[in-house]
Amino acid sequence: MVKGTRYKLYFLSEDNERISNENIYLADIRDEDVGRRLFRMRFTFKNKKYDKGKKYYLVAYDEVNHIEAFRHEVIMDVAFEND
Repeated sequence: MVKGTRYKLYFLSEDNERISNENIYLADIRDEDVGRRLFRMRFTFKNKKYDKGKKYYLVAYDEVNHIEAFRHEVIMDVAFEND
């Protein structure tokens, strides 16, 4: 049996500036039905101009083991600035 852990999820710029709030995800769902393991989170981003030429990342930080468990590059394509 795999024990769960607790992740902080947030977005960073390529300069390691945190550009969003953080959400907490408790990874302890053991249901075999994939649909029941899906979840939604809402992130609020800093009100600033995002450059499509720069790199941004979704980060998952494992709070139990104190390591960055995941960093995935994303494209910030915000339709309206100051919205």
